[in-house]
Amino acid sequence: RVDLHLQVYMPSLLLHPLFALHHRQSEASELGLICHTAMSEKALSLGHELFAMGQPASEMVFVTDGHSEYRSETGVGRQQERTGAHDMLFEAALWVHCYHVGSLCPAPMCELVLLNSVKFGDIMSTCTLLGVYRAYARQFAKQFAQQDAFEGMCCQSESQFEVIREMTKIAFASMDEPKGVVGSQGEGLKRAATRLMSNSRSFTSHMFAKFSG
Repeated sequence: RVDLHLQVYMPSLLLHPLFALHHRQSEASELGLICHTAMSEKALSLGHELFAMGQPASEMVFVTDGHSEYRSETGVGRQQERTGAHDMLFEAALWVHCYHVGSLCPAPMCELVLLNSVKFGDIMSTCTLLGVYRAYARQFAKQFAQQDAFEGMCCQSESQFEVIREMTKIAFASMDEPKGVVGSQGEGLKRAATRLMSNSRSFTSHMFAKFSG
């Protein structure tokens, strides 16, 4: 069953530069554990939603087949982002406490792989590359704070993906930094770091970093 989960979920996980570089530079046993315990599959058909606007963001989403639409109606009007196979959505769920500003609907169907943020945090709290993940998360939180809330939650454009690649390189360059002390149940990944957000115009009071340095 472990091998099956690796075959099913690892290709999606390795779409992200951070996990891909982890996989190349380490034994990556943590990535195998993530595939086995923190990832799941979900199929959506017309008329169903994965979540609704206002719900806490608790999962990163990888689109494996079909199409979906992330729709939002906020004070700035209606916004919509169409997604397809190999798109990654809602990475913010892994690194910051935030809420969905829209709903995800199939168009007309889609198959998804979900990465649970709580289980991910628990696994990474003892990761051999914890310092790297902390460095990446700090960068992500700052970047996320500067974006429009809808843009920050939906799929990455090519320019956003380039930023993620660069943040990954910077994070791995910090491998010699001390890891620090991590509490139980992944608390080292979840401590609110409101100081990172205090000067951001795009952040609201319910958005906090899960990492602090």
